[in-house]
Amino acid sequence: MNPQSIDTKEIGDGRVISLKLRKITPNLIFLYKNCSKTLSDEENKKMYGICNNPNGHGHTYKVMVTIQGQVDHTTGMVMDYLDLKERVEKAIMEPLDHKNLDKDVAYFADTVSTLENVTLLIWKNLQKVLSPGMLYKVMASEADAYSVTYRGP
Repeated sequence: MNPQSIDTKEIGDGRVISLKLRKITPNLIFLYKNCSKTLSDEENKKMYGICNNPNGHGHTYKVMVTIQGQVDHTTGMVMDYLDLKERVEKAIMEPLDHKNLDKDVAYFADTVSTLENVTLLIWKNLQKVLSPGMLYKVMASEADAYSVTYRGP
Protein backbone atom coordinates (compact mmCIF):
# COMPACT_ATOMS: atom_id res chain seq x y z
CA MET A 1 0.00 0.00 0.00
CA ASN A 2 1.21 3.49 -0.82
CA PRO A 3 2.16 5.22 2.48
CA GLN A 4 0.48 8.45 1.48
CA SER A 5 -2.96 9.51 0.42
CA ILE A 6 -3.99 12.92 -0.87
CA ASP A 7 -7.15 14.81 -0.04
CA THR A 8 -7.95 17.99 -1.94
CA LYS A 9 -10.05 20.79 -0.52
CA GLU A 10 -10.65 24.40 -1.39
CA ILE A 11 -9.48 27.03 1.05
CA GLY A 12 -9.80 30.66 0.06
CA ASP A 13 -8.82 31.36 -3.54
CA GLY A 14 -6.43 28.47 -4.23
CA ARG A 15 -6.40 24.72 -4.20
CA VAL A 16 -4.81 23.29 -1.09
CA ILE A 17 -3.65 19.72 -0.79
CA SER A 18 -3.43 17.87 2.49
CA LEU A 19 -0.82 15.15 2.30
CA LYS A 20 -1.62 12.51 4.88
CA LEU A 21 1.35 10.39 5.80
CA ARG A 22 0.80 7.13 7.59
CA LYS A 23 3.51 5.03 9.17
CA ILE A 24 6.22 7.41 8.11
CA THR A 25 8.19 6.42 11.19
CA PRO A 26 8.68 3.15 13.03
CA ASN A 27 6.44 2.67 16.01
CA LEU A 28 7.24 5.10 18.79
CA ILE A 29 8.00 3.27 22.04
CA PHE A 30 8.50 4.87 25.42
CA LEU A 31 8.05 4.44 29.15
CA TYR A 32 6.25 6.83 31.48
CA LYS A 33 4.46 7.15 34.80
CA ASN A 34 1.36 9.33 34.96
CA CYS A 35 1.71 11.31 38.16
CA SER A 36 0.41 14.78 38.84
CA LYS A 37 2.45 16.72 41.37
CA THR A 38 -0.74 18.42 42.53
CA LEU A 39 -2.35 15.10 43.57
CA SER A 40 -1.57 12.83 46.51
CA ASP A 41 -0.18 9.32 45.92
CA GLU A 42 -3.63 7.86 46.53
CA GLU A 43 -5.32 10.37 44.16
CA ASN A 44 -2.73 9.60 41.46
CA LYS A 45 -3.37 5.86 41.81
CA LYS A 46 -7.10 6.43 41.56
CA MET A 47 -6.81 8.84 38.61
CA TYR A 48 -4.25 6.99 36.48
CA GLY A 49 -4.54 3.34 37.57
CA ILE A 50 -1.90 1.08 35.99
CA CYS A 51 -0.35 4.12 34.28
CA ASN A 52 0.77 5.23 37.77
CA ASN A 53 2.92 2.12 38.31
CA PRO A 54 5.91 3.15 40.48
CA ASN A 55 8.34 1.53 38.00
CA GLY A 56 6.70 3.10 34.96
CA HIS A 57 4.42 1.86 32.23
CA GLY A 58 5.12 1.54 28.52
CA HIS A 59 3.32 1.52 25.19
CA THR A 60 3.89 1.39 21.49
CA TYR A 61 2.44 4.43 19.74
CA LYS A 62 1.65 5.25 16.15
CA VAL A 63 1.80 8.83 14.94
CA MET A 64 0.13 10.29 11.85
CA VAL A 65 1.21 13.72 10.66
CA THR A 66 -0.95 15.69 8.21
CA ILE A 67 0.53 18.65 6.40
CA GLN A 68 -1.07 21.07 3.99
CA GLY A 69 0.02 23.68 1.53
CA GLN A 70 0.07 24.74 -2.08
CA VAL A 71 1.24 22.19 -4.62
CA ASP A 72 4.58 23.27 -6.08
CA HIS A 73 4.16 23.62 -9.86
CA THR A 74 7.66 22.28 -10.53
CA THR A 75 7.65 19.20 -8.26
CA GLY A 76 3.91 18.54 -8.09
CA MET A 77 4.22 18.10 -4.31
CA VAL A 78 3.33 20.02 -1.19
CA MET A 79 6.57 18.73 0.37
CA ASP A 80 9.03 16.04 -0.59
CA TYR A 81 8.12 12.87 1.33
CA LEU A 82 11.73 12.07 2.26
CA ASP A 83 12.27 15.62 3.53
CA LEU A 84 9.19 15.33 5.73
CA LYS A 85 10.33 11.93 6.96
CA GLU A 86 13.70 13.43 8.02
CA ARG A 87 11.96 16.26 9.85
CA VAL A 88 9.65 13.81 11.63
CA GLU A 89 12.70 11.79 12.66
CA LYS A 90 14.25 14.94 14.17
CA ALA A 91 11.06 16.24 15.83
CA ILE A 92 9.55 12.98 17.07
CA MET A 93 11.82 9.96 16.99
CA GLU A 94 15.09 11.44 18.26
CA PRO A 95 13.63 13.14 21.34
CA LEU A 96 10.99 10.51 22.27
CA ASP A 97 11.61 7.01 20.92
CA HIS A 98 12.82 4.44 23.47
CA LYS A 99 12.92 7.06 26.22
CA ASN A 100 11.56 7.29 29.73
CA LEU A 101 9.46 10.41 29.18
CA ASP A 102 9.46 11.46 32.81
CA LYS A 103 13.24 11.16 33.22
CA ASP A 104 14.67 11.75 29.73
CA VAL A 105 12.40 14.47 28.28
CA ALA A 106 12.61 17.88 29.97
CA TYR A 107 9.08 18.84 28.84
CA PHE A 108 7.64 16.23 31.21
CA ALA A 109 9.51 17.40 34.30
CA ASP A 110 6.42 19.45 35.26
CA THR A 111 3.86 18.05 32.80
CA VAL A 112 1.97 14.78 33.23
CA SER A 113 2.97 12.41 30.40
CA THR A 114 -0.55 11.63 29.17
CA LEU A 115 -1.28 10.84 25.52
CA GLU A 116 -2.79 14.33 25.21
CA ASN A 117 0.42 15.97 26.39
CA VAL A 118 2.60 13.70 24.25
CA THR A 119 0.55 14.70 21.20
CA LEU A 120 0.87 18.38 22.11
CA LEU A 121 4.66 18.02 22.46
CA ILE A 122 4.85 16.31 19.06
CA TRP A 123 2.90 19.24 17.57
CA LYS A 124 5.24 21.78 19.16
CA ASN A 125 8.33 19.90 17.96
CA LEU A 126 6.99 19.63 14.41
CA GLN A 127 6.14 23.36 14.36
CA LYS A 128 9.87 24.03 14.85
CA VAL A 129 10.91 22.05 11.75
CA LEU A 130 8.08 22.86 9.30
CA SER A 131 7.16 26.07 7.51
CA PRO A 132 4.52 28.22 9.23
CA GLY A 133 0.99 27.01 8.49
CA MET A 134 2.12 23.71 6.97
CA LEU A 135 1.28 21.47 9.93
CA TYR A 136 -2.42 20.66 9.84
CA LYS A 137 -2.94 17.78 12.25
CA VAL A 138 -1.13 15.32 14.52
CA MET A 139 -2.76 12.09 15.63
CA ALA A 140 -1.13 9.75 18.13
CA SER A 141 -2.65 6.39 19.00
CA GLU A 142 -1.83 4.00 21.79
CA ALA A 143 -1.91 0.37 20.67
CA ASP A 144 -4.96 1.10 18.46
CA ALA A 145 -7.06 1.47 21.61
CA TYR A 146 -6.94 5.22 22.21
CA SER A 147 -6.03 8.17 20.07
CA VAL A 148 -5.65 11.89 20.42
CA THR A 149 -5.88 14.32 17.51
CA TYR A 150 -4.56 17.87 17.77
CA ARG A 151 -5.05 20.57 15.15
CA GLY A 152 -3.21 23.40 16.85
CA PRO A 153 -4.27 26.57 18.62
